[in-house]
Amino acid sequence: AFINFRRNELNNPKRFLALVPVLSIAIFIALICAVNIFPSPVQKYVPLVSGDFRAEMVAQHVPSEAPCLAIFGDSRVAFSINGTSLSRPGCAAVNYGFPALGLPQYLHLANRFFSAGSQPAELLLSLSVTTFQIGPGYQDGSSIFSRVFWHRMIMSSAPTRFGWFGFERLRYGVRLVLGHGQIASGWEWSSRLGRWESDAIDQRQLALLPSTEKELDDMAVSYTQRPLSISYKNDLLATAETLSKFTTKIVFVIPPVYPGFDAILAGKPQGSVQEFYDGVHEVAKAKAIEVIDCSVASDCNLDEGSFGDPVHLNAAGAEKYSRYLASRMGEIRSN
Repeated sequence: AFINFRRNELNNPKRFLALVPVLSIAIFIALICAVNIFPSPVQKYVPLVSGDFRAEMVAQHVPSEAPCLAIFGDSRVAFSINGTSLSRPGCAAVNYGFPALGLPQYLHLANRFFSAGSQPAELLLSLSVTTFQIGPGYQDGSSIFSRVFWHRMIMSSAPTRFGWFGFERLRYGVRLVLGHGQIASGWEWSSRLGRWESDAIDQRQLALLPSTEKELDDMAVSYTQRPLSISYKNDLLATAETLSKFTTKIVFVIPPVYPGFDAILAGKPQGSVQEFYDGVHEVAKAKAIEVIDCSVASDCNLDEGSFGDPVHLNAAGAEKYSRYLASRMGEIRSN
């Protein structure tokens, strides 16, 4: 009788039309749930919406208690430093890096996770020139009308996060099917390595590709689209002073680049990379902060085969770089 009732309902055009919105929503929700458990590349897609949203992505993979060593930075930390390689017995190192994070997000993460009584003994701060280029302002997200406020709300609970990522991954999958190309690399957090793994970088060797020179030039153009902020030294100084409230020791790191990349960068308009390096050392000297300078890759046991692209290390390079940083941190502690 029930089946006949439902069949009669569907045979009635008005009733069927009334069911269409409900069925559409149900199918949409089912698809959102499905794409969150699909295999690569869709399941690994991580949407990038705003700096604050990216900071929330970091929050999903870090412990609530502060580690012994916190590592802050952008994609050159996220993909290139194995937190587990810098950990010691009874003393964990945690990678807080994520693509396109900036100084405001570092301070946000420090305020959020390093409360009184739960602070890292050491903080490794990786500094890229792009972090100090003039760009869009940062919103604090305190207003209910701000986009950042709603991004925070979305990321604040597992169900809304699940729904958001399902929707974005569904949109991404549809674009792939329609042939609109790869929107973003598949990124996945590796607890074993203590960093983000990238399908597009980890197994790649830039030096062996016919596109090496073009990629170096394209990246140099990308890195010089915006000028270095005239206040970058003051911004770094203020950031260091604020972060010093959350840890007993800060160490600056200048991350490695593919051999010869800085020379290409310097030849571009607004390619003020050496000025930036000098400024980092100047601020470090003023604040008595140690600097691990890997701007020359060979100084940090890296070579051309260590790079997946001009500024990111592949899996083998990340392992060598992480071990080098662990060794240097050991030396700094013993001094």
